[in-house]
Amino acid sequence: MIHLQLLKKYYKVPEVYVTGIIESRLQMARNFGASKAIDIVHDHDSLENIKGNMDFIDITIGNRKALDQALTFIDAGTYLVVFGGSLEDSIITTSMNQLHYNQVTYTGSTGTTLEHYNEAAGIVNNKILDLENIISKAFPIETIKDAFLYSRELKGMKGAITFD
Repeated sequence: MIHLQLLKKYYKVPEVYVTGIIESRLQMARNFGASKAIDIVHDHDSLENIKGNMDFIDITIGNRKALDQALTFIDAGTYLVVFGGSLEDSIITTSMNQLHYNQVTYTGSTGTTLEHYNEAAGIVNNKILDLENIISKAFPIETIKDAFLYSRELKGMKGAITFD
């Protein structure tokens, strides 16, 4: 949801589509301004309607199926960013002709600089993003195992650890 907000509020991208499988997260994406929030399991028509129209694809989950699906959306000039590694590494294969003739760019998201951190701090300090509504539950440090279980079971959006 942070990436969605950055694209909409900071970079002023007019249309941002979010895909997923958890209705509560798709609803949150709608609340944060997604042009469309598409259930990839049940809404195949909506997926087909947006194919070939993507300038930028941002994969924010280290999931091979998500990457494979994103690769089907690549078109001329698409910029694909993978944000988040995968627990089980796998090799990405792609067509050399698609890469060359469509001028596709693949990149990862690590390698930030001090300037990037300063820019991020400015975004947070100026309250450009709604970060409070992304945190769905707070956990005292003594219950950190519960926080990891909460995350693993995809019960909320983000869990925060408190040190009171």
